[in-house]
Amino acid sequence: MNTVIIKGLIFIFGTGLISLSAKAQVAAEKTKGTQQKSYSLDSLWGQVKQKSDQLLKSKQELISQEIASDRASRHWFPRGYLGLQSYYTNDPGTILFSKLGERNLTGLDMSTTVMNYPEASRHDRVTLGAEWLIFEGGAKRSVSKAEDILFESKQAALTAAELSEYAKTSGLYGGLIALIRQEEALRPLAELVKSTMDRYHIGQESNPLGHSGLLGLKNLAHRIQGELIMIKAKEEAIYTHVTSMTNLPSGWTPNEKDIPSFFKLIDHKPKTENSFSPSVLAQNKAAQGLSYFADAEAARYLPQVGVFAESNLYNNPEATMSDSYNVGVFVKWNWLDIPSWGAIKQIRSQSYAMNYQAQAAQKNQAAVEKQNNEISKALLEQVKMAEQSLLWLEKQSLIAKKLFSNGLINALQLTEVYARRVDIIDAKYQMEEALIKASVENLNYKNITAP
Repeated sequence: MNTVIIKGLIFIFGTGLISLSAKAQVAAEKTKGTQQKSYSLDSLWGQVKQKSDQLLKSKQELISQEIASDRASRHWFPRGYLGLQSYYTNDPGTILFSKLGERNLTGLDMSTTVMNYPEASRHDRVTLGAEWLIFEGGAKRSVSKAEDILFESKQAALTAAELSEYAKTSGLYGGLIALIRQEEALRPLAELVKSTMDRYHIGQESNPLGHSGLLGLKNLAHRIQGELIMIKAKEEAIYTHVTSMTNLPSGWTPNEKDIPSFFKLIDHKPKTENSFSPSVLAQNKAAQGLSYFADAEAARYLPQVGVFAESNLYNNPEATMSDSYNVGVFVKWNWLDIPSWGAIKQIRSQSYAMNYQAQAAQKNQAAVEKQNNEISKALLEQVKMAEQSLLWLEKQSLIAKKLFSNGLINALQLTEVYARRVDIIDAKYQMEEALIKASVENLNYKNITAP
């Protein structure tokens, strides 16, 4: 009897020492963690924003569209041109009209022999001219308006791309928080299970009940160890992804220490209620731009009226230089262009299709955002409840350990208490993962801009 009491006291004392050692180790790991450099989401996003190829692409597209819009806005400017010709020929018609322009035609040049068989000669002509379209059916005005609206579309597309990259960065940041929290919850429990096994002396095969309890503890230890290995792999994957997006090395830690605080960080409010998200706005603007291109296509079938002025300077090595000018009005009317038939209908159909696509995206985003909001609220409450459940299970684990040490419960019952704690930790991580996914997805659907 005394031997049993002594063994029990030794077990309690040893378990207490190992528990203190485990807590000290966890505290040391936390201290070590605090020495690692931590980053806020905004600082991480600042680096991603500078290096993101997707954002650089969208910015270049915006610059290109800005140039196109600026070019189209100058459609009313007159067009100037300069031409230079220098040729050596024996063609009768070319020589005759060249001499006329040079004012160098003589009576000898009008003889049939000279006119039919002229000697080869060199002629030079410089032409300087300008033309100005007074009326062009509104085609270029429509193109200018279309390019302006497409510029607005590219601006919205850049905002949408920034939100998409910000959402991706937030997802990685939040995922790392959840993994660190899961690891912090599992490691003390792993030490607790290990210490229990180390002090468990009745797990021989000759004692079926005791041996069964030992096997249960070993299985639980393997399960926890496997989950810790998976956590490390996921953390390394996140670090690798973040490193590819920034210049940060592995090993940094997030400033936020739990998912509820992270959720508050990214729970941005829209600028206006029931408004378009940037991605939908980009599609709407693109549809509007296409409709103006259709107007421009229709204007091609209207007459164009303009004025022009042209000055010619002629030179012949055998004569002095001379000049001439032409001033007038011109009318162009593209009244028959069979290959262009159906172009207006084609562009308008594309505009309608883009508009319907934007409407469908808006309805889908509104539905998904509402669904994610409801899911996020429920998950946030569940995460808080899981936190409370873990606190209760920690207390229950301490009580169960004392009961086990006093022989009031067996190893299987103790293992069941520990296993429920692992179950809650796993469930909490899955809820946090779902909460991060829903919250991050909603960032793309709100009328907001990335920080």
